[in-house]
Amino acid sequence: MSAVIPIEHATHLTQICSIGAAIFNANDYALLEKSLQESSRGLSRVLVDDTCANVLGFALVKQRDTAVRTYELSFLGISPSYQGRGAGSQLLRALETMLPQGASCWLLVNQDNTSAQNLYSKFGFHILCECLDAYLTPCYIMMRKDMSPISSPVQSPQRNTSSASFDIISV
Repeated sequence: MSAVIPIEHATHLTQICSIGAAIFNANDYALLEKSLQESSRGLSRVLVDDTCANVLGFALVKQRDTAVRTYELSFLGISPSYQGRGAGSQLLRALETMLPQGASCWLLVNQDNTSAQNLYSKFGFHILCECLDAYLTPCYIMMRKDMSPISSPVQSPQRNTSSASFDIISV
C-alpha cells in the first residue's frame, strides 16, 4: 500500500533526484533541481511505499498567483519500476484534494511525451497552446481551470483551436 505525503527535503531529496536522473533528460534534470528549491513546501508531495522509506514518485507544485489561486505543477516524476501502475494518477488525485476549490493549475509537457499528455488529460487538463521551454524544446502548456475533484475520465488531449503560441524564455 502506498501513500501520498508532503515532501521532507532532508528525507526525500536524494530519492527524488535519483528518480529524476533516471527519467528526465539533462536539461529537464537541471530544471528539476531548480524547481526543488522553488517548490511550495506545503504543496509538493511524494508517493511512498508502505514503509514510507522508499519514494515511488513525486509532484512539485508552485503557487504562482495568490490573488487568482493559480498553481504550477512544475514536475511529476514516477520511478521507472512504478510507471504504468497508477502512481501518477494517485499523485494527481492528491493534487485535486489539496488545492483550494476553484484553483487553476497549469503545466508544461514535452510535445513528444504523449503518455504524460494522456494522463493529464484524464484529469481534466487541456492543451492551451504550443511553446518552447527554456532549452527550446517544443512543449504544450496544459491547464485545468478548476481543481475540484472530477468523477469521470476526460477525453484524450485536444489542442485549443486558437492559434495562440508563445515562447517561454525562462522557467
